[in-house]
Amino acid sequence: EHTILEGLRDNAIKIQNGQPTKPIMLTMLGGGVFGNNRDWIKESMAKAVEKAGDFGIPFEVSINYYNESEKLDWGDTTFLDTAVATANIKASEVLQERKVSRNLAILNENFTAIPKKYITSSSEPDYHGNSVINYHVGFETRQEAVNFSSKLRNEFNITGSTGNDKFPVPKVDNSYAIILTDENVRTIEEVSKKESLPQPPASSLVGAPAPTLAPPLVVESKAKLPDLGQDINFEKTFQKLQENTDI
Repeated sequence: EHTILEGLRDNAIKIQNGQPTKPIMLTMLGGGVFGNNRDWIKESMAKAVEKAGDFGIPFEVSINYYNESEKLDWGDTTFLDTAVATANIKASEVLQERKVSRNLAILNENFTAIPKKYITSSSEPDYHGNSVINYHVGFETRQEAVNFSSKLRNEFNITGSTGNDKFPVPKVDNSYAIILTDENVRTIEEVSKKESLPQPPASSLVGAPAPTLAPPLVVESKAKLPDLGQDINFEKTFQKLQENTDI
C-alpha cells in the first residue's frame, strides 16, 4: 500500500509538470523465504490497488519478478488487472466530481453580481445518448436570463450549449435557465484570465512603442493519462497522500 501511495504522489507531480507517468512496480514480497500464503499476498495487493482509486489519479501497475521461473511459479495475475480497472474507474469518478466542483466555483466566481436564483450541475444525455455534465444558471424572470445570455455572447462569444440562441430554457420551477457545457466554462475561465492579466505600462516617450508582455510558457504534456492538470486539486491531493504515507 505504501509503495502505491508513493507511486501516486510521484505520478501526480509528473502530471502537474507535464511529464510522462510511470507504472507502479510491485513485488510478491513475503512469498519466498518468509513462506506467507500467496493468496493473502494477492488479496492484499488487490485491496491496496483498489483503495488507491480514492485519490483520483489514474495509474498503471506492473509486477516485478526475480526471474522468469518466479513469474511462472506465481501463475495467473489477472486479479491485479481487475483491481487496477476498478481503481481507475473510481479515480475517474473522483476526477469528475472535482471537475464539476471546480467548474461550479468558476461560474460562481465570475457571476457573483448577477441576480441569479442558482448555479447547479446536471447529468444529461447528449445527441449520441452519452451522459454528460451540463451547468444550469437559473433566473427568476426570462428577461434576466436574456440579459445574461447577451452577456455571454458579448463578453465570452458564447451563444448557447447547442451552438445557437435557443436559450434560456424554461424549468419546472418556473425559473429560466441558461445551460452551459464544460467547453463553455473553460472559455469563461480563459477569457477571465486574459482580462485579469496586467496591462503593459504606457510609454513615456512620444511615438515609442509600448513594451509587450512575454508570452506564457506552454508545456506540452506527453503523459498517456488524461490531461489532469486543471482538474486535480494538487494541494489537497498531496496533503491526503502525505497523511497516508507518513510513518
